[in-house]
Amino acid sequence: MFSAASILAILFGGLLIPSSRAVSANPTAVCVGANCTVTFGYSGDYYLWTPPANAQNLAFDVLGAQGGRSGGLGGRVTGALLTGNTPLFIYVGGAGAQGSGVAGGFNGGGTAGAGRGDEGSGGGASDIRTSTALASRLVVAAGGGGSGGYSGGTGGFGGGTSGGAGTSGQGQAGSGATASSGGNGGFPNGGSWGGNGGLGIGGAGGSSSVSGGGGGGGGYYGGGGGGADVDSCCSNAGGGGGGSSWVDSTKTSSVTNTAGYRSGAGMVIISYSLPPEVASFGAAATTSKLADQTLNLNFNQSVTGLSTSDFLLTGATCSSLNLTGSNASYNLALVGCSEGDLQVTLVANSVTGSSAGPAQAFSAAAIKIDYTAPVVAYVAPPEFTNQQLLHFELQSSEPISQLEAADFELSGVDCSIGAITSVDNRTVVEVAGCADSQMVTLQLKAGSAVDAAGNTAPNSAQSLGQVFVDRTAAAATFATPISASTSAEPSFEIAFDEAVYELTVADFEQRGSATNCQLLLAEVVPNREFEIRTSGCSLGSVQLALLAQSYVDAAGNSSTEVISASIEKIAVPAPPAAAPVTETPTAGPPVAAPISAEPQLTTNQAPNSAAETQPTATTGPTVSASPESTLKEPGASGELGSSTTQKFNAPKPAAPGLATEIKLESLNSQIAALGNGDVPEAIDESAEPLVATGQIELDNPTEPKPSSAAFSFTGWLYQSWQIITFGAALLAVIGIGTANSILKRRRSSQNTSGGLDFLNQLRIAGNN
Repeated sequence: MFSAASILAILFGGLLIPSSRAVSANPTAVCVGANCTVTFGYSGDYYLWTPPANAQNLAFDVLGAQGGRSGGLGGRVTGALLTGNTPLFIYVGGAGAQGSGVAGGFNGGGTAGAGRGDEGSGGGASDIRTSTALASRLVVAAGGGGSGGYSGGTGGFGGGTSGGAGTSGQGQAGSGATASSGGNGGFPNGGSWGGNGGLGIGGAGGSSSVSGGGGGGGGYYGGGGGGADVDSCCSNAGGGGGGSSWVDSTKTSSVTNTAGYRSGAGMVIISYSLPPEVASFGAAATTSKLADQTLNLNFNQSVTGLSTSDFLLTGATCSSLNLTGSNASYNLALVGCSEGDLQVTLVANSVTGSSAGPAQAFSAAAIKIDYTAPVVAYVAPPEFTNQQLLHFELQSSEPISQLEAADFELSGVDCSIGAITSVDNRTVVEVAGCADSQMVTLQLKAGSAVDAAGNTAPNSAQSLGQVFVDRTAAAATFATPISASTSAEPSFEIAFDEAVYELTVADFEQRGSATNCQLLLAEVVPNREFEIRTSGCSLGSVQLALLAQSYVDAAGNSSTEVISASIEKIAVPAPPAAAPVTETPTAGPPVAAPISAEPQLTTNQAPNSAAETQPTATTGPTVSASPESTLKEPGASGELGSSTTQKFNAPKPAAPGLATEIKLESLNSQIAALGNGDVPEAIDESAEPLVATGQIELDNPTEPKPSSAAFSFTGWLYQSWQIITFGAALLAVIGIGTANSILKRRRSSQNTSGGLDFLNQLRIAGNN
């Protein structure tokens, strides 16, 4: 009776072999000097291994497995492999086993026949391939045949160009395989025939109820299985035949083929030698401030022929090279090297060991020779701060070692150094705990900054800047009012005990009872003292508040609210009317005193004596004036871009370019025509307006500007009026020849009986 495996083996010529599973992990090469060995043991699967790129003299020692139940020994094949660095698939045969119908060893061992349970299966072959296909095999060492059951015959040896036949019992033994065909199966003594061996696989043993035949050994071709026996006496079933070994003569050389050599499982040993190669080459440090450098060079084997001429230097230069050492270890000393990156290279094939080598040039790690100390600079901190944490920053021209608190000198009450953070070439030092009103300074100690080469900086302690800690806001104080406690135009002064910033007129608020106040902020002392002027206020109290958070000092501290003293806004009394002038006997009809006379009047003063106000034959009334204050107001359509109010009071020393005399040449006759007492109490714009012309005389005009300017104005007369004029100084500068006038009306409680109060103020706003 034939087993299914033997039938399939017969049908398919022994091509059926156990399927491969996962690839086995490769063993580690063991090298002694330049000679290395890799040993592949039985794993039940194949190995995929690639020789090192520089491996030379590859050799193999391939051993097949022994057959089961002390069957035939496996074969051995040794020689040289000529495949270079091609990846190799390594199959290691498994030993045959004992048992009824037990499977053969891995990689082609034939199955044992069924019987009493003491039958042996065939041993597997060991081989080297270039793929998993049988056709790619380069070297095959055959496995031995398994022994027959009960007291049956021994299996045949594996190996040689032809495997050995098994020993026959009452059942016939299987024959050994040849280089071109598998062994034949043995005939039975009852039971089934042994199976024939095929390509890469041994034949199965015959089966019976008493003893089965041994399985054939694997190989290039497998051996035949032994025949079964049904007789319980005597020598029983036959042993299986051994497989044949084989090599690809085009890929191998120096081959030795040994039959019946290996017991147990198979094995594959591959050995190779390495040419001289550099195991290590370099200096102890890759950055140095030393002019003399030493590089250590180690090879993987003893070499000869090394000299200083075998080294190539690039980058930095050295004055001389000295070489010491022997066998596999050498020292190369470089003397008097310049600053820069030094690269040292050992040229290819400069030494001789097992062969010439190294196969390729080998460069040591570059050495940076640096004699220059790092340059350390600081980024200026803010001059003032109100922060709890202060930050000092330094930058270096190259990376430096991590700085510590001990590398710094710190001054400032209660100050201490906190975190020190370095990123690239930037280091930030935190300083904490400093008391208020402290000047904090930080210095880097001499030699604290160390670069990779060991150069140090600075040569002496170096300042990293200073910061004044100021957490107290600037104090603001309103001074005693510039004007009295009552004033027509209240103004205020405010001073700070340190410089302030971001102060604007919007930071002040009028808290008094007066309304419609306009504020103007003027800087008296930069960032320290300011004047706040008011205009347009109604009658009542004027009191200013400097709002909280309205300004900051240099450290960023903001303000609290500050209140000024209160000033009462009062009305400006109208000047007294001009005194009447006594008529002369020859004068014409009497007229109202302020009209018939042409007096000399001074604003905000009582009239002069009669002797001082007698009319002259050649001039009309004049007004002497000097400026008291200047207020800026928005311009209007048809006016200049801005206008200036000049108050004309008692004569003062005239500033260069200011008007010293204003002559009204054509007003008197128009006023006289109205008659004393006909002046309306309130303005009546439906009445015929007055038209007057005049001349402004200028003191020390700026050349080439004129020394005088003519002007004219129109308006309406009522019981108390005043002419508001554009500043004469500006007239002198811009050279206005004529100007249209605007009358500013103001009701007065004085002179209600008809006296005239005029020329209190003069304002000209017009165009050339």
